[in-house]
Amino acid sequence: MTAAHSRIATVRMKCNTCAYPKGSEPTGGDVRFAPAAAAAHNTASDVFVAATFTRCNVAAVASSMAAAADTGGDVIATYAGICTTRTKCIDAGDPPASEPQRAPLAAYFTASDAYATASFTRCNADAVASSVAATAQAFAELNACKLGDRTNPAGCSAAHTTTMKAAHSSIAIVRANCNSCAYPPASKPDVGKIRYAVAAEAAYNTASDLFIAATFTRCNVAAVASSMAAAADAKGDVVSAYLGICETRTACIAMGDPPASEAPRSPPAAYFTASDAYATAVYTRCNIEAVASSVAATAQAFGELNVCTLGDRTDPAFCSAAHTATMVAAHSRIATIREACNACAYPKDSGPDDKKVRFAVAASAAHTTASDLFIAATFTRCNVAAVASSMAAAADSYGDVIAAYTGIYATRTECIAMGDSPDSEPNRAPTGELDSESEIMMLA
Repeated sequence: MTAAHSRIATVRMKCNTCAYPKGSEPTGGDVRFAPAAAAAHNTASDVFVAATFTRCNVAAVASSMAAAADTGGDVIATYAGICTTRTKCIDAGDPPASEPQRAPLAAYFTASDAYATASFTRCNADAVASSVAATAQAFAELNACKLGDRTNPAGCSAAHTTTMKAAHSSIAIVRANCNSCAYPPASKPDVGKIRYAVAAEAAYNTASDLFIAATFTRCNVAAVASSMAAAADAKGDVVSAYLGICETRTACIAMGDPPASEAPRSPPAAYFTASDAYATAVYTRCNIEAVASSVAATAQAFGELNVCTLGDRTDPAFCSAAHTATMVAAHSRIATIREACNACAYPKDSGPDDKKVRFAVAASAAHTTASDLFIAATFTRCNVAAVASSMAAAADSYGDVIAAYTGIYATRTECIAMGDSPDSEPNRAPTGELDSESEIMMLA
């Protein structure tokens, strides 16, 4: 196609070179001898340029749709070829070099805007379809993996992360190449301007914002589903799974970024609202999972302690030491899991300022309140467990009460630390309720 259009342009140029007999060509900027003939020629030239432009665009659209549907081909190379072919095709409609240069008609720019907008819409739709398909396939592979060999707990989540990251990275590259030739190279808008017409630019920005928002929402939904699956996978490595989910979500969101050739624009307010809502939901879910894990771990450890006290007591400190080791390890791991669960609440490069937890003031206040409640609830729960352990130690006449109390202290410290705010958040002083409860615990 490229060679054909290049040859057609050459043939057309040669065909036009002898329109006038030698020695009688018009002079200066005139194209024809008579003004009426010049006007008629210009009109015919404009019509031909417009018809060529339309025909080349139609052919490019057909080629792009065929490329997107060809699952076995190299779509990136195909899109590059379509761009080159379309450029040569449009060039074939240019007026001869012997004619004075004239600006294209307004209709040309309108058609160019329309083609670029349609191209943007089509490329985005292809990206969405590819993302949905890739996510579904990756989840199917993840579920199939869970039914197989689980000697490597992190294997399934690691494979899932690798698949999803590669898929979204490829989708982003394909979309960028699909959009790369929306305008003919010689007629691109000025730097910093996206479309020729103001209305077209506004419409494009709106479409771009909608695509970014839809991509953000879709990536968040996929991340939530992955997080819930990771939390429910008892045989998996939930920490590596959460870290993988963060990487996958980042790559997924980046897929919706505007092309690098466009002037940067701040996301709409709705994006930050959605981001705050997602981060708050993540924080809540991670806290709930941590509480459930802590309650289950405490119940299990007490059950094991009671069984131990009914067994061999040749070593008085053994039961309390085993209880301490179990509780410390459990709460340390719960804290690590919660940290990993919360690590990617905000997308990379769009997090709040260092001293700010959320984008919006209201969201920041709500988060602070939720954080205080979780810390207080964790503190209370840990104190209740410590009191129960202390009473059991005092009543255990066969045990080493000093070793038991030392272990209870270590366990309570680790339990309370599980409720600490993530490292990414600014430090805040504990609430007054926490100080009062601490004083009551000391008196108890």
